Amino acid sequence: DFTRRSVLVCETGRRPWVQAFATAVVFGLLSGGVAAAAASRQVAAPLAGSYWLTRVLALRWLTGVYFVAFLVAYFQNKELIGDRGLLPARHLLARAELFVAKTHGQWSELSRPDKLRCALVRVEKLPTLLWVARDRERLDRWLDGLAVSGAVLSAVAFVRGGALAWHLLTLWVLYHSINAVGQRWYSFGWESQLLETGLLAVLAAPTGLLGCTSPGAALPAGAAPLAIVPWAYRWMAFRIMLGAGLIKVRGAKCWLNLTAMCHHIETQPIPNPLSRFFHNLPRSMLLFATASNHVIELVAPWLLLLPWRPAQAAFGATHVIFQLTLILTGNLSFLNWLTVVPGLWCFDDSILVGLLPPDIAESMAQVVLAASAAPEQSPALGAARLLMDIVISLAAVLSIIWLSVPVYKNLLGTRGGGRQRMNSAFERRVTVPNWTFNLLGGASSAWAPADAPGTAQEWPQSAQKRRKLVEENLIIDLRSLRLLNTYGAFGSVNLERIEIVLEGTCDGKNWP
Repeated sequence: DFTRRSVLVCETGRRPWVQAFATAVVFGLLSGGVAAAAASRQVAAPLAGSYWLTRVLALRWLTGVYFVAFLVAYFQNKELIGDRGLLPARHLLARAELFVAKTHGQWSELSRPDKLRCALVRVEKLPTLLWVARDRERLDRWLDGLAVSGAVLSAVAFVRGGALAWHLLTLWVLYHSINAVGQRWYSFGWESQLLETGLLAVLAAPTGLLGCTSPGAALPAGAAPLAIVPWAYRWMAFRIMLGAGLIKVRGAKCWLNLTAMCHHIETQPIPNPLSRFFHNLPRSMLLFATASNHVIELVAPWLLLLPWRPAQAAFGATHVIFQLTLILTGNLSFLNWLTVVPGLWCFDDSILVGLLPPDIAESMAQVVLAASAAPEQSPALGAARLLMDIVISLAAVLSIIWLSVPVYKNLLGTRGGGRQRMNSAFERRVTVPNWTFNLLGGASSAWAPADAPGTAQEWPQSAQKRRKLVEENLIIDLRSLRLLNTYGAFGSVNLERIEIVLEGTCDGKNWP
């Protein structure tokens, strides 16, 4: 129906659609054929279904993006959320602290179990390491420390081409600590996408436990990526592309009549050196580009559902080239660079090695096969490792399915009459039993206001309410952790670019 309506309002009729579909089919057949041919080479065939080199490539790409993200944070955070910034982080922390104090009591009045509960509520509101800062009125050094630490750790992982799960988890925590207090400056979508991509990388990396040798190396022997990892990244790529396509179909009319690209490059991203060239392409090319965008984002993702490697490779090639094209046409920070990462997991080692020259392919194949051979270990250690992998994979599958339910409803299901949300996380609540705080705290909860009488019945009403609250199970909303999100971009497109021009004069008469 969308295509039919688009043809009716587009002055060139069906031509852009025919060109877009024909180009997509030809490119898909070529890329899928090349992938199949590469994987069938004698040197590459034994590597079918393994993702050792894919992990190296994806982790290097991701840690490169992490490095840029932390570098950007270092140079801009003091002016945006620092002590004298536009939206100081200390004010946000103070508001969150006031809320927690009203509902759970003052920190100094709490017992150890209740302090654990209070700390968890703080993390639910703002998942940041800045909570441990003693002087929250001076956070500039903390912000710089988080950014510099993240930049150093990401640079180390980039150079090595590999990292432990704990290394990548540290990067995730450091960036989360900045993002949580970033307020409107960190609400553009690529921040939450970086967090989700980084968390999946933790799942892909070795833990360094149970027989893994050289766990921090690029190819740690005996620590292949879990089978769930490629599919988790493909599900992410599916959500990114389909979400972006659907928000356009449901958004501005210029996407319907295929004229969006006549305005988009000029009005939406920050220009690149080539942006003017692309903007001034013939109108027929821009109409074709808009139609191709719809085909790539709405049709191509369904190739991921086919259990056939050439089809998945065809989507991967389309996805990566599409993102690189967007990088050439405009500057959207590190968004498109980051979006390449899920597409890389559409290629297994047989495809990557099969695309290399013979000498390099032979040496790379030998390295991967050597890493794939598990080191000698006792039967008990091997069984424990297998059991750990099964438990982690099962937990990951169940968590992704549970977190994906509202995302599916937002994209394809009934949204209760509401509009499609983009770049958002949804409410997902878990219950933490009260006994866990007593167990971890080592003592029973014994909170009472400083000036309270002897019995709970004689306490002030507000104190009684807080006391009742801390005696109940704690319900935590995981939304702030940005574990799994819905994405989308440019549901609306400005038709003209409005610039703010600042002029000055030294004498009040002569203006530049």
